Amino acid sequence: MKPNQIKQTKYWSFPAPKSSYLMDSYNDATNLKFTQQKFYDEYFPSGHQIFNPLIYPDIPIMDGKEKVVGMHYVNRISLPFQQESVEIILAHLLGNKTQFKDSTVGENNFEALSQYKEFWDTKNIDVLRNDLIKSILAVGDGAVLFYRDTTTKEFKWKVLSYLDGEEIYEKKDKYGDLEYFGRFYSLLDETVTIVEYCDIVSKTSVVTHKNTEKGWVVIDSGLHGFKTIPIVYYKRKDGAFWTPVQNNIHNLEVMYSRLSEDNRTKAKARYHLKTDNPNDVQTMSAGTTDIVITDATGDFKLISGADISTQFKFEWETSLEVISNKLGMVFPKSKSSGDMPTGSMKMMFYPTERIAHQLINEFNSIIDKINRIVKDGIMFEMPAIANDIAKMNITVFIKMFTPQDDGSVMTSLGQAKQYGSLSAQTIAENMPYAANDEVKRLEEQAKKEAEELAKQEAAMSLSSPAQPVKDNNPDNNKK
Repeated sequence: MKPNQIKQTKYWSFPAPKSSYLMDSYNDATNLKFTQQKFYDEYFPSGHQIFNPLIYPDIPIMDGKEKVVGMHYVNRISLPFQQESVEIILAHLLGNKTQFKDSTVGENNFEALSQYKEFWDTKNIDVLRNDLIKSILAVGDGAVLFYRDTTTKEFKWKVLSYLDGEEIYEKKDKYGDLEYFGRFYSLLDETVTIVEYCDIVSKTSVVTHKNTEKGWVVIDSGLHGFKTIPIVYYKRKDGAFWTPVQNNIHNLEVMYSRLSEDNRTKAKARYHLKTDNPNDVQTMSAGTTDIVITDATGDFKLISGADISTQFKFEWETSLEVISNKLGMVFPKSKSSGDMPTGSMKMMFYPTERIAHQLINEFNSIIDKINRIVKDGIMFEMPAIANDIAKMNITVFIKMFTPQDDGSVMTSLGQAKQYGSLSAQTIAENMPYAANDEVKRLEEQAKKEAEELAKQEAAMSLSSPAQPVKDNNPDNNKK
């Protein structure tokens, strides 16, 4: 696979309105197509179309002969819904740490599982998880490259995103599995010149190409050492997270910008002055009141500024509600006193949790692929426990974060233990302040407590005098 072969323009395709629906076959040619640059510009407020004079033009100033003598530069206001919506949904989607489950048939190896959790934390896989999903939601796709540092004998990773200037491409086989992966990036060479490189990753090897005057030249190649291609790539068919309501956001920015423009000219009160002799007009103050004196035939009155119309307010609030509901943007309502009941809180955050549940189903398969490669990584870096890890069927999944206090969670878990509906292991793993090896710590604590109790009983038996054994047989007591 060559760089020019794998580098094909990526499009995101969306249905466009059609004048006829007589065709039964799928036709992508009539759909709207966008590149990744569109999502990138929308994510950053500075790239919004409201700042493009060709889309939202300034107002030309005309003279009496209809000739342009100047430009009135209108106010332009962008709204950061795109960034804000991604930040809000990530807080709910990834607010909890990755959850682990050992589904190994037979006896569970708690010690090996706790070591795996520690390895997961040490390698900052939850940070990887956040960066990767953020890229997917913001610019439509993202990837993570895993590699082995043969010098330090370490297992490492790197998130590849268009947000960081990376250009990534995939080639799948007929079953939809990743066959080749291409990464295009630039580095400075010894002469401080920007040089373009391309890494082609397959199921067995990594080949690095350099873009020279003669074209792409192979400068390095070798086996990557993983059982499968060490890439987790995902392209979101729906585009960026906010794509379904992008037009609504743009319309809202236009409305807000026009309102701001009207406020400059119409919101302030104006003086209406009528007089035959403008030079004779006088003003004076009497306390806090301004007095305007004109001639005998003059007149003066104050014209109030324009207020926001009811129709504008209705359209603004309706558009804002549509955007917020689709993106799950819910903000806690202030309460005068007391805590909000859990049921009320669940209802308030339902729009956000509804979206988070759908994203969990979408992204759990990605987390599962990451888990399989991390298992290879721990066996490479920690060969002493490789056999134990290989035998275990460790699964990982995302658990949605729901706003609630830790005290309520601990109380619920304590009640579940009293009712016998949860095991001590499940309770220990789900306690808010539990460590990765909490079950092991509890076992060691119970063992120490048992040893201490045995020592105390042994000490008490040595310190107490021996009591004579009473014989209940009366014949033995006769002499």
